Amino acid sequence: MQNRLDELKAVSADSSPAHKKWEKGDVEVEMVKVDVDVEKKDVDETIVAFQTIMEGIKKIEKNIETINLLKQRSKQEVKEDAQRKIMEELDRAMVNSKRDARFVKSELDRISLENNKYCAANEGSTSAQMRKNLLNTHARHFQEVVQEYQNAGDAFRESLKERIARQARIVKEDITEDQIEELMQSPTPAAIFQSAVVQMDDRMIDAVQEIEDRHKGMLAIEQGVKEIQELFQDMACLVDLQQESLDVIERNVQDTSKYTRDAEQNMIKAEQHAKNSRRKQCWILLIIACIAMVIVLFIILK
Repeated sequence: MQNRLDELKAVSADSSPAHKKWEKGDVEVEMVKVDVDVEKKDVDETIVAFQTIMEGIKKIEKNIETINLLKQRSKQEVKEDAQRKIMEELDRAMVNSKRDARFVKSELDRISLENNKYCAANEGSTSAQMRKNLLNTHARHFQEVVQEYQNAGDAFRESLKERIARQARIVKEDITEDQIEELMQSPTPAAIFQSAVVQMDDRMIDAVQEIEDRHKGMLAIEQGVKEIQELFQDMACLVDLQQESLDVIERNVQDTSKYTRDAEQNMIKAEQHAKNSRRKQCWILLIIACIAMVIVLFIILK
């Protein structure tokens, strides 16, 4: 009996952390802590990945600013050397934009594939929803930047078209709008002036050369905008954005249907109320008529 008591005292006296950590409650706490640490590490890695995407998007935004500034300079400069430098800077900005857009696209596609696997294994978890939200937010931001890039490119292209039209009128004063449009679409814009080459002076020859240079720049802008648009359209995560848009549309349709049903019910109630009002008016008029008849009869009989 005394030996058993001594054993119990010895166990009770052993209160070291090494002993306590094997108790059931403490084991569960340590397991939860491990899960939280793993999830926190995963969240941190996800945020870092999206930071690199934002850096790529900001580079494209910087290139858009450059394109807009170059457009303003192009309108102001009259010297051909200055125009040539502007077009070289434009070409660099577009090449950089395409490179940065390709990087952003590849990162978004990579994360989209990782998200699909992660969400399948952790369906309904907070971290899975966070991944989806981050992906959709950054994909939508990329979409907006691509649209801004297209707008900047289109504005520059229109500026070049105006300059080409002015130079075309210098070379050929009686040129028509249809001929100018044909010149814009032609791969060899100078061909339209071929019949007048013999009679051209140096100023006209320079104008034709500028038309060809601006035309090449215009085509380069069109190609650059088209390539980035194709990059965006080819994004794997675009499906998620489209599905989200479809969900929004479906909700709007459902809301509209509900509003329509409510409106129909209100119309029916209003119509019924109007009928009741008219019926009351008829009864009131009938009562007034009866009273009037009684009064008239009373006067006559009296």
